[in-house]
Amino acid sequence: MMLCGLDRPNHYAFDFLVDLPKMTPHTQADVRAVAAFAQRVIHASDLELQLFVLAHGFFPADVGGRIGPSPTSDYTPWMQMLRRWAQDFVAEVEPRCAPSVRDMLMLQSISHRNLAV
Repeated sequence: MMLCGLDRPNHYAFDFLVDLPKMTPHTQADVRAVAAFAQRVIHASDLELQLFVLAHGFFPADVGGRIGPSPTSDYTPWMQMLRRWAQDFVAEVEPRCAPSVRDMLMLQSISHRNLAV
């Protein structure tokens, strides 16, 4: 949504990019957890990525042929999707954050060119 320019402030309950320091401790913890998970995914090995994909329960690798465009013999498409999400999250959020929010989230700038999927 961000990349397409379809985001509108009234679509959300709050704007963590600016207001995180004013939010409740629980909300701050939730936002920090998402940012920390994105960073973990970015730096994860292929095995760690596969474990992240399977963390919510087993599904057969060939499920892509049943619910997606093509079958696959492994979890690579889901691993790639997860890594792309994490890279996009950090790449889009990091430059838009207020400096205090960037510090709270401990975001590290990334370059898509330096992180192969």
